[in-house]
Amino acid sequence: MFISSFQGLLPDLNLEGIQQMTFQQLALMILPFLPKGQLGRSHHWYFESVLFDDDELERKRIEFKGSLSFMRLLDWFVEGIKERYESQMQPVMVFDEYLP
Repeated sequence: MFISSFQGLLPDLNLEGIQQMTFQQLALMILPFLPKGQLGRSHHWYFESVLFDDDELERKRIEFKGSLSFMRLLDWFVEGIKERYESQMQPVMVFDEYLP
C-alpha cells in the first residue's frame, strides 16, 4: 500500500523489485531471537486486554502516563538533557572565525 501510494504520486519512478514489509517483519528478520508469538499481537489485543482483564498494575501505569505529574517529569527530564547537551557544545571555527 505504501509503495502503491508512491507509484501514484511519482508514476515515472520505477519501484519494481522493491520489497515492502511491516516493522514487525523487519524486526524478526534482524532480531531472529525475538519471541514470534508476542510480536504477532495487534494493538487491538493490547487495548482489549487493558480494558477487560483485571490488571490493576497496568491500569495504574496507564493512568500515570496520562497525568500532569508524568508530563512534568518528562519536561524535567528533557530540560536536563538539553542543559547537558548545550554545556558540551564547543564553538566551531571556519576560516579562522568562530560561527555565531
